[in-house]
Formats: sequence, C-alpha cells, structure tokens
Amino acid sequence: MFNKKILKPFLILLVLSLSLVSFSACDDDDEDKKLEIIGTWQSAYGGNEVITKDTWTFTFGASTIVEYDNDKNIVYVQNSADMEYNASKFSKIVYTDIADNKFYYCTISFGNETLDDAKANTTEADASDPATTGCGGNFPWTSLTKATE
Repeated sequence: MFNKKILKPFLILLVLSLSLVSFSACDDDDEDKKLEIIGTWQSAYGGNEVITKDTWTFTFGASTIVEYDNDKNIVYVQNSADMEYNASKFSKIVYTDIADNKFYYCTISFGNETLDDAKANTTEADASDPATTGCGGNFPWTSLTKATE
C-alpha cells in the first residue's frame, strides 16, 4: 500500500514544516516583539509623525528603524540618503512610556557614522518631567499625541 521507507521521512518533513509555519505565524503576531510606539502621532511642533515597524517619518523626512528595545524605550534609526541634514547617519532616540495617548521622545545622539557609534553613546536624558526638562542638552523633548482618525 504505502512504501514505509518513503512515508516516514515524508511525515517527519511534513511535521517539521508545519511546526515552522506555526512558529512563524506566532512570531509575527507576538505583540511583545512589536515596536510599542507604532502609529500616527501629532507633534507638539506641528504636523504628524508616522511610526511603522520599518520607518519613522518625521516632519523633515523619513528614517529607517534599524533596531529597538521596548524594555529600554530606545529606537535606533538611520536617516535616508536624501535627508538634508545627517543623510544616511544613525541616531539614538529614547522615549517615555505612552500615557493618555501621548509620549515624549528625545534624540540623544545623531549624526553617527555607524549603528555601533549610536549605541555607544551614553548620553542620558532626564525623563522625570519631559514637558519641562532637557533632553541630554541638545534639544527639548518632543511630545507626540495619538492622531485622531
């Protein structure tokens, strides 16, 4: 009826394939691994900023999200090659937890040649009162509020 020499490896391969498909599907839907600040946000400085799983579009251009850590509230981005300032350079952005559909972010390091350079920057930003305190000495914190649809 069935050739047992062929059937057993086929079944093993089938089970492994289904396991991988199942694992991939779970991984894609895992909310814990998704960047927690994805969305369309209204900036306190005017305009919207759009954050997707791959890009952060600011009012002055778009950057590619190259790495992030939700636990540490850090996003590393690389500016697009056509950006007026710091084209193709890397930045380190820290952000506060979202509260009442709002969060703050601070670019604590920008103009870095490599991702490793951005990661090596140890500048701290005081997030105790981001509406009034500084952002590592370079720029103020930027507040983003969830944009209404």
